[in-house]
Amino acid sequence: MTSKKIAISGDLGSGKSVTSKYIAEKLGYQYISTGEIQRQMAREKGISVLEMNKLADINSEVDKKIDETLIQINKSDGGYILDSRLAWFFVSTSLKIYLRTNLEITINRILFDKKRTSELYASREIARTEIIERKASENARFLIEYGIDCGNLSNYDLVIETTSVMPPDIGDTIIWLSQQESKEQLLSRNWVSPKFLFPTKSIKEFSSEKTAAALAQEPFDLTNKITCIYYEGYYFVVDGHKRASIALAKNIPLLPVDIITSENQPSYLNNLKDHIQEKYNRAFIHEWEDLHNFRFEIYPQLDFIPKL
Repeated sequence: MTSKKIAISGDLGSGKSVTSKYIAEKLGYQYISTGEIQRQMAREKGISVLEMNKLADINSEVDKKIDETLIQINKSDGGYILDSRLAWFFVSTSLKIYLRTNLEITINRILFDKKRTSELYASREIARTEIIERKASENARFLIEYGIDCGNLSNYDLVIETTSVMPPDIGDTIIWLSQQESKEQLLSRNWVSPKFLFPTKSIKEFSSEKTAAALAQEPFDLTNKITCIYYEGYYFVVDGHKRASIALAKNIPLLPVDIITSENQPSYLNNLKDHIQEKYNRAFIHEWEDLHNFRFEIYPQLDFIPKL
């Protein structure tokens, strides 16, 4: 399966561009950003990216210019890293990757990125509204124009959560996965940082180790996936607490996970919200952080659980 073309799509602020550039440099592949093509078109017209998206709803020339670039790449034998919402669709032989990010983290990254010259917002509320509107606008346009749902994550070979993990670690993981001989060797579609997996058990229930250094000496099998609930942008461990703990102690940046959502929940979990509300305990969070000597980048902001 070793891929010479890697198509990277994802959420705004998920690190698509910096990760794509990192991979391109490491592999010596050509970097193509269709987002930059669109931003340049917006600058030339003196409008915002959101306004450009709305213009594209009624003017197909915007998308046609980008589509043609991807169609030509699909015919090429060269190595390409494609930072593009639709490369997975047009470049059929590519390794198709979606970079996902918690919305609140997205807003933080955009508001505090002093190097960013586009997607500038006056407040968190405006940022949240326009980010959601932009994603909905693009997805609706692509559904009408191409009959594809970019929000359907089953379209992608890999879905990587980029919250609490650095772009070089994401890039190195993608490079390693792109060099596997078959898609079965990708281990899982979903990958998450152990620093964004919230425990639902006390450490005392699954480990007698008192220090992270002791945990780091234990063996770790990457093929033994952790099972977690994904709910409104957060991941809660259901099975695999000790494996997640060892991964933290060993500084493993990304883990393959099986994700439970409202669409595939097993019979033993009658209601995901009720399960999280019952199992989530702020004492477990503090205990987890203290043992592993770190702090979560963000805590679950859900109206039915207490704030930390």
